[in-house]
Amino acid sequence: MKYPQVLKIIIALCVAGIIIIFGLYALHFGISPVDESFYVNIPYGFALGNRPFIDEFSLPQMASFFSIPFFKWYIHYHGSEGIFLFSRYLYFFCTLLFALIMIFIMKKITDIAVAILFSLLCISFVFCNLYVLDYDTQAIIFGTIGYFLSVLAAVEFSTNKSNKFMFIIFFAGLSHAFMVISYPTLIFVPLLFIFCLMHFLPKQKVLLFYGCGAIIGGAWLLPLFFHAGWHQLMLDWDYTKSRVMQTGFHKLTALATKKHWLHIFFALIFFIFTMIAMTFYINAFKKNKVIKKILPWIGPFFILLILVPAAFATNKWNSAAVIMISSLSILAPLLFFLVKDKNATLVKQLFILVWIPSCVAGIITTISSNDFIWSSPVGLFPAALVSIFYMMMLGEKEIICENEKKINKLTMSCMTIFPVLMLIGILQYYNLIFTFQDLPISFLHSKIKIGPFAGLYTTEESKIYYTQLTRDINSISGHNKTILYENFIPGVLFTGLNTIRSDARLFAIMHNRVLQPDQKNPDLLVKILSLPVSGPNTEVTPANKNFLAKKYNVLLHRKGYEILQRMTSENE
Repeated sequence: MKYPQVLKIIIALCVAGIIIIFGLYALHFGISPVDESFYVNIPYGFALGNRPFIDEFSLPQMASFFSIPFFKWYIHYHGSEGIFLFSRYLYFFCTLLFALIMIFIMKKITDIAVAILFSLLCISFVFCNLYVLDYDTQAIIFGTIGYFLSVLAAVEFSTNKSNKFMFIIFFAGLSHAFMVISYPTLIFVPLLFIFCLMHFLPKQKVLLFYGCGAIIGGAWLLPLFFHAGWHQLMLDWDYTKSRVMQTGFHKLTALATKKHWLHIFFALIFFIFTMIAMTFYINAFKKNKVIKKILPWIGPFFILLILVPAAFATNKWNSAAVIMISSLSILAPLLFFLVKDKNATLVKQLFILVWIPSCVAGIITTISSNDFIWSSPVGLFPAALVSIFYMMMLGEKEIICENEKKINKLTMSCMTIFPVLMLIGILQYYNLIFTFQDLPISFLHSKIKIGPFAGLYTTEESKIYYTQLTRDINSISGHNKTILYENFIPGVLFTGLNTIRSDARLFAIMHNRVLQPDQKNPDLLVKILSLPVSGPNTEVTPANKNFLAKKYNVLLHRKGYEILQRMTSENE
């Protein structure tokens, strides 16, 4: 192995070690009492005995099925103590596995150093800085793996003419089935993807092996459907349909009034003109050797540097990295024409098997999600990877076109990995600065030591709030009492039940829960008045007290919450 290649591998391994250390560090900061709590609450409830599609109505419950065995193991030994930190570690190790799978795929396509660095993007990009295995994260993981497995199958078929590609596309179908389970509205993507596969692989074998993988990947849901029953599934569907209409399709008419669309529009127009200018720049100075030497450095640096202030300008919910990934994905067609004569077959395979279905997925996630453009990277992340890979190919192409006797091979090796190194650095910067629905990391110095948020750093105000709430609930709640949490999704986790042996029944009023008639007389009502950190989607909305069948007295009043006790017939 030559010295430049050895140096690239050493650089890649050093960067990987740094990314892992920084990633583990960032897991410990910030609290989200809404989104993250919702995603943790569902598998927690299933681990304690809740029945899929019967006790839970929301469609995101399907993504939690993959996490249930791990939550069961943790609850058996620790209950709900520190369960949020456990959930984040579970997320991180799943992304590590994601990166390892991508290394295995990419090392068949490019050299091992580039494969390692390329896979680190799978760890560095954290959707909305939310460290949890939810439907967004799992759709990114399973979708990306499926697309790139298909590229590997196409490369294997075109180069070796062996039958290995059949097993590879089987696992691609399996991965895409898991993607659809995690994010059901993406079901249209595999249907389109089959036609993309047929462009490179035999049609009959694509239908057989990709189809078998997809069927087997989704077949294990059938017993859950039968157990729930047709009537219950229809109720779930009616609820889901109403939610989708209220989020994606209904709000499409209001998109023109959203200010962040203007930021994105102007940013993308600027990117497109930049790429066009670069194309003319390359053609105009293609005979200038000095310019051709530095061009591979200037191009990716200029593009990624523009993305930083553009992302800051649209920084809502600390999601600047989200805007960067979505914007990068749109650059792939322009880069395609710049690198099409450099390994044209691979360039075409990446475009058809990854970029096209990924863009379709991005449109679907944007339309079907309540978060609109902020959900686009769920589908577009693989397309952004294609853009970065094209950038690296562009650098390699421009260097090779030069007289190789006058070019230092070490310089050439460094130039090819420059775009991915720069993007990793930018993404890590955001991960180490921002948190989701909490203050920036630099303000979070207080560590919570008890309760479900144990192990997480937040503000001193939040620490006091959640510590006191944990103690109050545990001191008042009893085994034969029913507890209702108003406007507080993580409330169930604060009671700290280790197993379902307790007779206590706990309910939370959330947008996905509907109280049954026998749940309208809880012994205790925990009423949240305000939260210590007020960010997007964390405002407390008073609930309609008509759902309560009995009157309640204030048992305990604290700043930010009250605990009420049901009045008995004697004190009424």
